[in-house]
Amino acid sequence: MGVLYMNWDDTQKLLYSLQFNSSTAASIAFGTVLTHFCVSEWIWNSKMKEHHRSPAFLVSFLVFWVMWTLMFNFGVVSSISDADTIGYYIATPAFGFCGFLLNFLFSSLWNYARSKMAAVDTTVSSTTYESPLLEDENRPDELAAGIDEEAPHLSKAPPPKKAIVHYINNVKIFLTFMVILHHCAADFGGLWPGLANTTKNPHNWGSIVLNIFTMINASYFMNLFFFYSGFFVPKSFDKKGLYDFLFDRVKRLGIPYVVYQFFIGPYVYTGFMHLFFQTPFPWGIKNGGPTWFLNQLMIFSVVYAFACGKNWSPKIKCPSLLGFFVIGFLIGLISGILNLFFPSDDNFFEVPLFWQDYFSYPIYFFGGALAQRNEWMTAIKEKRRVWIYASTIFILIIVFSTSFLAENMPPVLILILKGVFWKGILSMATSLAVSVFFMDFVNKNYSFTPFFSKAMYTAYIIQYSFPMLVGLKCLFLILESTGNIAYEDPSNPSLDSVYIVNDDLIFPGWLLVGAITLIINWPLAYAIQSIPGFSQVL
Repeated sequence: MGVLYMNWDDTQKLLYSLQFNSSTAASIAFGTVLTHFCVSEWIWNSKMKEHHRSPAFLVSFLVFWVMWTLMFNFGVVSSISDADTIGYYIATPAFGFCGFLLNFLFSSLWNYARSKMAAVDTTVSSTTYESPLLEDENRPDELAAGIDEEAPHLSKAPPPKKAIVHYINNVKIFLTFMVILHHCAADFGGLWPGLANTTKNPHNWGSIVLNIFTMINASYFMNLFFFYSGFFVPKSFDKKGLYDFLFDRVKRLGIPYVVYQFFIGPYVYTGFMHLFFQTPFPWGIKNGGPTWFLNQLMIFSVVYAFACGKNWSPKIKCPSLLGFFVIGFLIGLISGILNLFFPSDDNFFEVPLFWQDYFSYPIYFFGGALAQRNEWMTAIKEKRRVWIYASTIFILIIVFSTSFLAENMPPVLILILKGVFWKGILSMATSLAVSVFFMDFVNKNYSFTPFFSKAMYTAYIIQYSFPMLVGLKCLFLILESTGNIAYEDPSNPSLDSVYIVNDDLIFPGWLLVGAITLIINWPLAYAIQSIPGFSQVL
């Protein structure tokens, strides 16, 4: 928690809480209405074979306001009173899922009105003067834009297959594994918020090992996800243009986001939580879970489309290793300073640990775009491995030494050092180390690569909703049958008070939960992605 935040009075904390609710509601509403527009356009294109030319964004503004109001009011009402919230549980998913129908209805009415007006104008014109060029004069601007109206009727050559950079594809598969195992480990280390805190002694050997594992992961893996997501954006935008680029991005990112936010998160996930662990159900009107990442990618894609545009290619030479570490230092310093003023564990704009982590995400995303434009990966491939690996190990030693000495340091110094070395330099060093390792040793297509490549996006999305819960439930059943589980409050057994009696079972417990989660998650994700039509989104 931010040091200066602890000195806020009640009014400041209330205002901050309102800002928190407002920002989260705005972020979710933006991603939702953007998806509505895309889905309505998708349906319109499939029926009319053209873009709808109505100002449907007016409907999107209205739906945005309604959804923001619903989610903001629910957040305020549910936190300060016991008021009846059933209306929110009905209205929020209704608008979340059906808002695209309002766009489609508005576009249909707009198109109908325009066709009627055009028919009247044609009738009036035919009684006065009939121009042999009338058809061309009244045509839309498709031809002027270089779009041949007859093109849909011609046979098209199949689109060229995407070039696959094997090491990048394998890095993303690896990162997906790490994210899932990281979330499984959160229940056992005591350092990170998880579904349960299964240890009362965070100094047992299993928790220490898992805390080291999660600390290393948290330093870099989401940054690296953003980097490689941004890496492919420039070529995709140049090839497709603004409209098709945003349409494809929002279709693939937005639809899973909305489905998870208003159905899988608040009902499927919490439904299984209630079934397995007797938690409250339903629990809130929204729950984006891991799909916060998809919403941020949509936002960054919109920013790139309008701020950078086609052929955006600033000439920036690949930094030296020292240059990369200086960039990491600056990112970490800003992170540390922000954590002095704001609680680092808040999910502002629905982003986990917003004040601690968020500043680095756009830098890595647009850094990936710069890397693609300026061939940084080729330059990185030429850098000496010994310096990259040695620097990573050295920074790791500093980070862990700082953690062990934290009890004797001032809180301000702890937060600054944590930001600089952990979220800054270590993040940069580990990202480089992972990238060059995969360049050198995992840069080919293996027999299992197509399976994981096809399933990894869906595997990331569904990890919490069912697979991880099954793994945790299986562990609890085994521990209960052997007398190795207890509750701080025996009269109210719940995830909030559960703990494992034998500390030596912490690490094996994580291994079991992780194994069950992976065994269920990947085949299930592959099966879902293989459903006809789902590959257009997943």
